[in-house]
Amino acid sequence: MLECINKAKTMATVDGAVLITGESGSGKTTIAKALKETLTNKEVFLIEMEKYFIPYNKRESVIRYSDNSPLSFYIDKVVEDIKNALDSRVFDYVIVEGTLTLYCEEIYKLSEYRIFIECSEDERLTRRIQQNMEASMDFDDMTNVYLDMARTRNNQYVEMSKDNATLFIDGEKEVSLSVNEIINYI
Repeated sequence: MLECINKAKTMATVDGAVLITGESGSGKTTIAKALKETLTNKEVFLIEMEKYFIPYNKRESVIRYSDNSPLSFYIDKVVEDIKNALDSRVFDYVIVEGTLTLYCEEIYKLSEYRIFIECSEDERLTRRIQQNMEASMDFDDMTNVYLDMARTRNNQYVEMSKDNATLFIDGEKEVSLSVNEIINYI
């Protein structure tokens, strides 16, 4: 009997996902990937919402080029993948990273831990510029993407979902410190 109990203790028993969100450029992807890499002795399934974008030519025209709207994602597929990972009982942690994880009720309801990465607007903008330069965007495109989409969608969706968070992390501090804080939390 004791052997069975000990074996059960070593099995994965995740009940809900670890959601990591924050505004565009806050560091959520960096922190989520670092968290997964740090949990080397655990089975971790990482879902990055940006991999669930609906192709631009299949989106409604009103949000065709906006990547931070609930209408720009295959939300049903994200939810399905979270449920499958949780139901599999294979993973110690299911981490879901993206701007809308605390906004979309279907995703939020599947969570056990809800983390919001906070970062100053200046730092987020600097990071966005760097990312966009690496993607060879010109100044006009960078400005349009930030002003017309990222900032607007942050205000529209991400900011209002902060109340759903149960842990706030400073996205400007050393990544390893943020990861340690999250590990202590979960």
